[in-house]
Amino acid sequence: MRDYGEKDILHFIMYFPMSMVVTLIISHLSLETDFPKADDNGYLPYDYYEHHLAVSLDYHLTSKLANWIFGGFNSYATHSLFPDLPHTVYTVITRL
Repeated sequence: MRDYGEKDILHFIMYFPMSMVVTLIISHLSLETDFPKADDNGYLPYDYYEHHLAVSLDYHLTSKLANWIFGGFNSYATHSLFPDLPHTVYTVITRL
């Protein structure tokens, strides 16, 4: 088993919150995303797949470097559509 040193722990403490905040801001709080409102019956105007495509934004889709830095969070809509696939294939899927 790997012995996690102080450097590893500090890297995680710095990297994880930063990547989560940046990812949430870029992926959801953007002018390109939609914020649909529920109708009187509580239903949204989209089905599951359309909803995820409308409310999330992918960025740097074909960049392997961005995919590595963000751990696949730069392909959030792709992750929502294919949650069981590893993030390493997102750059291939987004080209389709």
